[in-house]
Amino acid sequence: MLRNETYRNHYTTFVNNIIAYKVPESELHGALSKAWYLPHHGVYHPKNPNKIRVIFDASASYEGMSLNDNLLQGSDLTNSLVGVWIRFREERVAFIGDIEAMFY
Repeated sequence: MLRNETYRNHYTTFVNNIIAYKVPESELHGALSKAWYLPHHGVYHPKNPNKIRVIFDASASYEGMSLNDNLLQGSDLTNSLVGVWIRFREERVAFIGDIEAMFY
């Protein structure tokens, strides 16, 4: 299989897995319907060439407007490193975890 065909197959599979709602054709055309597109592209990690990672560019702007400019910023929920260290030492057993594809 050619590299472009492999890329297309991986990309298509990824996009089909993350689609939550497909807009019906009848709603795409009308007086109030505007289409906004979020640029994206796929990349491969050199150590894992069979798994594609799709990068979404929410900072891309069109006519001075981007998705990032229009999103409301929530409160900072990041834990301080000192707090994590202190809580880590409170108990005898500690657990850590990694959530794969958390933001998709």
